[in-house]
Amino acid sequence: MVELLPDAVDVGRVGSVRLNAGGGFAPLAQNVAYKPFGPLTAMTLGNGMAEAKGFDQNYQIASIMDGEVLRRTYTPEFRRIPGAPY
Repeated sequence: MVELLPDAVDVGRVGSVRLNAGGGFAPLAQNVAYKPFGPLTAMTLGNGMAEAKGFDQNYQIASIMDGEVLRRTYTPEFRRIPGAPY
């Protein structure tokens, strides 16, 4: 069974997600953070990888970082990922 645990500060938002695996709990996501009135900005996955997303003043995605595996920024001209094959 998957459990959604509330954020301790921001009522109504999910703060962590865990899996009840045969009597023990395994974290799927924790330390979940959000922009005010907006999207998810950061979380730590169950494997320890930290994910972070950056946004501009209009809440449009500006960057995505997943540990050392993925680091992308979006340009303001077309919101494209630099170096991506389009």
